[in-house]
Amino acid sequence: MIYFYNIFSDDKDEIIEQEKDLLNNNLNNQNKLKDIILSYIKNFVKLSSTDSNSASTLLDILESLKLSLECCDKNITYLNSIVQNFDEVIEAIKSKSENLNTIADNFNKKYLEFSKLILDNTNKIEDCILKVSDVPKLTINTVIDNDNDNENIEQNTEPLATKNQSGEVPKVESNIENNNYQENTLTISESTGKVTLPYTLSDLDEIFNNNPSKYNSIDGVIHKKYTLPLSMYKSPIISRFKETFKLMKDKERSSLSDAVSLGFELMFRSDIHPAIITACNSLDELDAYLDYLDSDGKMDFNCFKIIFDFKPLSVKKRKNIF
Repeated sequence: MIYFYNIFSDDKDEIIEQEKDLLNNNLNNQNKLKDIILSYIKNFVKLSSTDSNSASTLLDILESLKLSLECCDKNITYLNSIVQNFDEVIEAIKSKSENLNTIADNFNKKYLEFSKLILDNTNKIEDCILKVSDVPKLTINTVIDNDNDNENIEQNTEPLATKNQSGEVPKVESNIENNNYQENTLTISESTGKVTLPYTLSDLDEIFNNNPSKYNSIDGVIHKKYTLPLSMYKSPIISRFKETFKLMKDKERSSLSDAVSLGFELMFRSDIHPAIITACNSLDELDAYLDYLDSDGKMDFNCFKIIFDFKPLSVKKRKNIF
């Protein structure tokens, strides 16, 4: 707050600096709260789909984190606005503006208005932190081993192939040409309870031949590197958020905030099976699929083929299944 007697006092410069420090400290505190919320969200994404928490509990936690992040962003916006208005007051003092009293009065009104909103939002943020701090494996200092969250799928990085005494990598015949494999195809199968991600024959052949001690067959490569349990997506809303977050963070190398933002944007898109997000190798592929959906199929989606193998259900029951 700026009081008129402070504006014209001899120690006004000291008072201005104190007010600046107070505003900057408040801004720093809100940014720290935002970092805490983002850390909780990052740990949420790492939670295994087999975690003991129910889907409804996890969704409630995610909604709370979403609300808290929105509150943080609002508070930061309010404080930046106050700082900007305070700079206008300082400029008016320095220039001995005729409108100084009006400028200071407007600042005080906004300060009081925003301070109340900031306090209300901060209470909501602290309530959320208190709630999620009681959830196992969500605490910020917890180390979670399953960093990829794909329970049966391996990391994309391959170990070096074992070499023989001559220093050459032994040649293993893949016989890939003798089998029928569906390239660039995502298969989501209820009958097998599995999801098979898109692959190319050249990728299968390369992985197989470069890792003779790791894989016995091409089918082994597909099973270990491209097959996921369908149960991983048992909560579609949560899974859409997680898979979008991982696509942005791991494949696009985006900021944490951008990954969270897009995750929240798509989590309620019931027309998207979360496995399709997993199958996308880039944001461009995901955008292409969203364009395809939003055009009611009028636009082509050529990144990969999608096969749904569902158990028979009526159209009414099948609606919004994702």
